[in-house]
Amino acid sequence: MNNINKVLCVIATIFLASCASTHNLSDGNSNLLGGGYFVSETEPGKFHIIATTNWAPWPNHSGARSMWEKEAKKACAKKPYSEVDVSERVYDSLPSPFPLVKYLVTEKDGYAVCEISVSDKTNSVSS
Repeated sequence: MNNINKVLCVIATIFLASCASTHNLSDGNSNLLGGGYFVSETEPGKFHIIATTNWAPWPNHSGARSMWEKEAKKACAKKPYSEVDVSERVYDSLPSPFPLVKYLVTEKDGYAVCEISVSDKTNSVSS
């Protein structure tokens, strides 16, 4: 493989890696590319969720949103939920040696409040 193909392969890998990550940051481990999700139940049925994309030269709002929504559905056991105090931001994760190249990370942070059905309320009262 010649040098140009090696460079193109590295660039393609970087672009593919810049998608949303499925790395669980709740377990205390970090991800080399910066992305992942963090989920913590702050009170019964209320989950603090942070979804962070891997770095990329462009913002990836759809990646952060879809990861956040996936984790909210999982936390609420696929029941409906409301988004509370949700914010999105994009930040440059590393100082770049080249002023035109950015290492942008997109993040969605907020709470998923799970809706409790009538049967859930009845079960919790009778328990």
